[in-house]
Amino acid sequence: MALIYYDRTINNPLELILAGLRENSQPTSLETLSVFVATKTGFPAEVCHKIIREALEEGMASKTIRQVDELYYAVPPKPRRLPKRNKPKDSGGLR
Repeated sequence: MALIYYDRTINNPLELILAGLRENSQPTSLETLSVFVATKTGFPAEVCHKIIREALEEGMASKTIRQVDELYYAVPPKPRRLPKRNKPKDSGGLR
């Protein structure tokens, strides 16, 4: 069963769940996520429960979502590392 959500920035259920977690900006219960998804998609929360669980499991497997007791939160992405700087080579001077 696929969630039908007409928002061009959200492509799959995991992104919808991450959007809900980031919007709340604090650890969130499954019930609160269900309300968020139901509000955004128009489906009853009971219908979306299986998809929400699968998205949470996928997020925890990819380490973008963490669970503490019965609460879930989004893990902020790691900042990109700057490329290494090339050291100038010595021009054959004394050592």
